[in-house]
Amino acid sequence: MDKKEAEIREENGNLLPDVIVPEEKSIQPAPKGGIIKSVGNFFGSAFGGKSQDINALIEEFTSEMTLVAEGLSQDQERLEERCDRLEAGLAESEERLLLRMDQVLAQDKENREAMKDMERRLKKTEEKLARTEERLDKALKTESEKKTHASERWSALLRQATWLVGIACFAWIVITIINKL
Repeated sequence: MDKKEAEIREENGNLLPDVIVPEEKSIQPAPKGGIIKSVGNFFGSAFGGKSQDINALIEEFTSEMTLVAEGLSQDQERLEERCDRLEAGLAESEERLLLRMDQVLAQDKENREAMKDMERRLKKTEEKLARTEERLDKALKTESEKKTHASERWSALLRQATWLVGIACFAWIVITIINKL
């Protein structure tokens, strides 16, 4: 960093740390046109013949402003490049997001179809279970009826046997009494 650049940074409060300062050789003072001459002549006449100093100050000011403008131009270029990169990244992110959303929607559709299929299978299973419960109830009812009929048959059989035994005992008693008489 040369002396002139250090002075510029010091005057500006070091506001341009990233500005690349070109070498003095590449900075060419702006050509003095009619306006610059007339301004120089105006200040020269106002300060009483110090036009040489005013011209030097104008030239120095012009070169410094050119330096600042070049730095700002480079900063602007870097910002534009960064914006372009950010826009490209944003577009890529947007494409990935849209692709992912499509994938999620497709997966959601598959999940809904699978859910409907599971609901159908569950309904069929519930119907089969209901039919099986009905058959089981019928079978249990039939089994209990069979047990009831079997116990009624045994009761009837025992009653008949009791009567037969009673008749046989009565007959035996009657025969025993007849034989003794």
